[in-house]
Amino acid sequence: EGETTEMIYGTAKAAKELATVELARAKNNEDLVLKSTQEDVKQATKTREQAGKDLEEAKLRLEETTVRAPTDAMVYNVSVATGVLVQSGTASLTGGTPIMVLADTSSMFVMAQVDEADIGEIRRIAPEYAKPGQTRKLPLEEAIANARRILDAAEAEKIVEQADETQNLLGRPVEITVEAYRGETYQGVIERILPEPTTISNVITFRVRIRLMGSDLEKLLGLQADLEFTTEKLHNVVLVKNDALHSEGRDCFVYIPKKFSESGPMGEEKRAVQIGKTDGTYTQIITGLNDGEFVWTKRPKLTEKEQKAQEEA
Repeated sequence: EGETTEMIYGTAKAAKELATVELARAKNNEDLVLKSTQEDVKQATKTREQAGKDLEEAKLRLEETTVRAPTDAMVYNVSVATGVLVQSGTASLTGGTPIMVLADTSSMFVMAQVDEADIGEIRRIAPEYAKPGQTRKLPLEEAIANARRILDAAEAEKIVEQADETQNLLGRPVEITVEAYRGETYQGVIERILPEPTTISNVITFRVRIRLMGSDLEKLLGLQADLEFTTEKLHNVVLVKNDALHSEGRDCFVYIPKKFSESGPMGEEKRAVQIGKTDGTYTQIITGLNDGEFVWTKRPKLTEKEQKAQEEA
């Protein structure tokens, strides 16, 4: 029994020592696991924080993909298609990739090309603030108010007549037509005459900016226009088509249909005239013609017999 008790005691003692070692090992493992778990928690926290930053960056980039115009405007041209890679304007010295062109249709203008031969008359009738050397930038409200005042004055015919039956046409509205809408006429006001000339097909021209006035002007965007400037008005004058005028040096002539005999062919009389103003199609005749007289715009071709008969007459 004594040996059995010692054996049991030894076994229990060994078991206790083993348990003590296991306890120490478990405590040591607990510290290691705790430290490892704490490191995992820290790493997971950092990962979460980075994920939050990535989310905010993604939200910011998502918001930047929505393009907002600074003012109301018409989309005039779209330069890129969906899915095309574009370059940021803030990350490039070239300004980035243009996405679209916007047109502010709240103010519509026509940029006229005026020949140097006509620019003097245009400058004469332009408002003072539009002339080179006196140009000043008008606030939008003032520019529109000036244009409306000019149109109202023209509509009410509040133009002072001069003694020579011409009129003071300072600031007279400009008549504008376009091929796309031939039956419609639009009005504008000279707002600026650019001082620097340009050369188009070896012809020196000056750019004149015309502010369009009226409604439904957006449809005119990008169209080519024809402009009519009224630089002078004359009353009770004789006009002939420019095709009827012929010049020899400084002298000007017209040919009048005339029969030199009752039985002879229709001939012509060469008559000297003094010319005045022209609108490019018709010219004023100061002396040499009376109202109602016929002139050849295209002279008929005579046979040798008809020419001989005319010379004999």
